[in-house]
Amino acid sequence: MSCTVVGGTLFGQALAMPLTRFLTRWVPLKWQLVTACVIFTSFIGGMAEVTVNHKGRAIAFSIISSSMIGVMEVITMAGAPLQIDSKDMGLATGVVSTMRGVLATISTSVYSAILSTKVKHYLTTEVAPAAIQAGVPVKVVPTLLEGLANHAPVSSLLKIPGITPNILEVVESVMVSSFAKTFRLIYLVSLAFGGLAIIFAFSLDGEAFDSKLTDAIARKLQHGSVLHGVVDERHDTEKVS
Repeated sequence: MSCTVVGGTLFGQALAMPLTRFLTRWVPLKWQLVTACVIFTSFIGGMAEVTVNHKGRAIAFSIISSSMIGVMEVITMAGAPLQIDSKDMGLATGVVSTMRGVLATISTSVYSAILSTKVKHYLTTEVAPAAIQAGVPVKVVPTLLEGLANHAPVSSLLKIPGITPNILEVVESVMVSSFAKTFRLIYLVSLAFGGLAIIFAFSLDGEAFDSKLTDAIARKLQHGSVLHGVVDERHDTEKVS
């Protein structure tokens, strides 16, 4: 599961480079971007309804949504710097990359805050009662919860007085269910980011965007380029010498 996000994104980037150029004959890039945003939002929202018993569905949804991230990155990262004067293209690329990093940091902070807050909540409201019901002594419940929160190895948890393999299996199953509920909320929050992406994609000036995507090269390094005069001068000097 952990490799589906990175793998899916790389797959989407590799797929987008030839596919967007081919589809541009019939579908403007604006609508390709809108489609990618809609697919991403749909499947990232669908992840909220995936349970621990639907691993295959979770893998498929994760790969599809991550692939759309790759498609969106190719269209925006390649197309955005072309919308301004070519002499400022380097500056535009830097700004786009910086904004990408800033927004990624903000979203990661939101997700991390939700994860840490909700995990603590479910530990006290669901895992602790389940542990007591399974036969864990009340006085060792805080130690058990601390170990679970810190992802302590099973061997360490079994050293806690009153903890047996059967009890630990019950507690861990409730813990997994709690994590699933937490990630469900994270995926629902992701719908807001997806919705913003769709709105911004719709607001894009498609005609202006497509008009900049040409085969023209603003600055060439040879064959009639800005260096042509330098090369000619060098050849003349060599002939004189």
